[in-house]
Amino acid sequence: PEGWAPAPDPVGAARRLADLYQRREIARVLERLGRDLYGDAPAADLLTALEEEAARVQAAVREVAAGRLLWAEGLVDRVLEEVGARYAQRQETGKPVLGLDTGIPRLNDLLGGLRDGGLYILAGPPGAGKTSLALQLASRAALQVPVLYVTFENSPGNLVLKALCRLAEVPPANAERSLVDPARLRGAASDFRAQAARLAFLEGTARTTVAQVRARALQAMARHRAERCLVVVDYLQRMAHGRGYTDLRANVSALVGELTDLARRLNSPVLALSSLSRGGYQGGEGKA
Repeated sequence: PEGWAPAPDPVGAARRLADLYQRREIARVLERLGRDLYGDAPAADLLTALEEEAARVQAAVREVAAGRLLWAEGLVDRVLEEVGARYAQRQETGKPVLGLDTGIPRLNDLLGGLRDGGLYILAGPPGAGKTSLALQLASRAALQVPVLYVTFENSPGNLVLKALCRLAEVPPANAERSLVDPARLRGAASDFRAQAARLAFLEGTARTTVAQVRARALQAMARHRAERCLVVVDYLQRMAHGRGYTDLRANVSALVGELTDLARRLNSPVLALSSLSRGGYQGGEGKA
C-alpha cells in the first residue's frame, strides 16, 4: 500500500512472524491447560495433552513451510553442507551410510541407509518374517532417532517380546509356551532398554489416519528434541481400508501416496509392510 516501505530484511521479518505465530499458539495452549489445572483431569492426562498440542503447533508450522517456494539459490549451501557431512562420516567410519543405519551392511550398501523423506515398502507373503525384520530395523534405528511403530496385528507387548527374544536368541514361540528361562530374557532386557526409550508403539484401528500418525510422530520427535524419526506401518492392507475406494488396490495406492507425503513432511524415512498372497508372491495374479 501507498506509504508502506518494504521490510529491510524480508526473510528475517518472515521468521519473526512465524515465531510470533508459534508464541500465540503456545499462549493459547497454556491458557487452556491453566484452566484445566483446576479441573479433575489427572496430571498425566494434562501432560499428554500438552505434548499433543505442542505436536499440533509444530505440524501447523510445517504445513506453512511446505507450501512455500524453495529457490535453488538458497539450497546450494545446504546441499554442499550435507555432502560434506556425508563425506566426513565416510572418512571417519569407512561406512557410506547416508540415512539411518539398518544394522545390515548389505542393506546399507543397497539403500544407503533409510534416507530422510523416503518411503520403503517391505513386501512378502504371510509368515515370511516381515514383522520380525521391521522390528529389527526399528530397534536399530531407535539407537539413532525416535521410532513410531504403528501396529495393526501384533500387540505392543508381543512386539517387545519378539525384540527381547531376538536379542536372547530364542524363538518367541518358546517363550510364549513357558519354555524359556526368564533370567535369559532379563539379560536381553538390559541391552534393550537403550532402544526401548526411543521406541513407541501405536495400536492401529480401522479409524487410524495418516494425520494421526503424523501427530504422534511429531510428539515423539518433540519428546526427544529430534529433527527426524522413523515411522513403521505394520501393515499397509490393514490401514488402507477406509481410504474411500471399493477396491483394495486403489485403497493401498491412495495410502502409499499419503505415506509418501508423510515421509516428505516429516523429512524422515517411513517403512511400510505389505502382505502379498502366496499366489502373487510366486508369480500368480494374487490380490494386493
